[in-house]
Amino acid sequence: MLNVEEAKKQILEVFYPLELVDLPILESLNLVLGQDIVSTLNIPPLDNSAMDGYAVISSDLDCLKLNNPIYLRVIGQIAAGQFSRLTVTQGTTVRIMTGAMLPEGANAIIPFEETTESDSKPIEVDNKSIGIKNTTQP
Repeated sequence: MLNVEEAKKQILEVFYPLELVDLPILESLNLVLGQDIVSTLNIPPLDNSAMDGYAVISSDLDCLKLNNPIYLRVIGQIAAGQFSRLTVTQGTTVRIMTGAMLPEGANAIIPFEETTESDSKPIEVDNKSIGIKNTTQP
């Protein structure tokens, strides 16, 4: 009977690196890359939101408690494809759509369903407040 080290040695003796082959990408299905491919383009070209919601500074929500929303002042709205110069600061938020550019200062997105917006009709966005709810179960 072989010990683990001897078995490993015998197995590795029959393996060797394959030569790299240049192929058109459409002929490379089910093959493995032999080296990294690096793009010169950033895609997407900016940080964007993966969901509809509110762009916030996560530390604004540190004191969030069950059934006690934290209200933030809504300073604007950003639609997908829209360029924005809005900056989220402590105590403020921006209503944001999926794919929209993340505003300066924001580091988190709260989905609409986790806000008081889901409790009533949509709000007028400028200089109104929106409540961020704690959805953590007790």
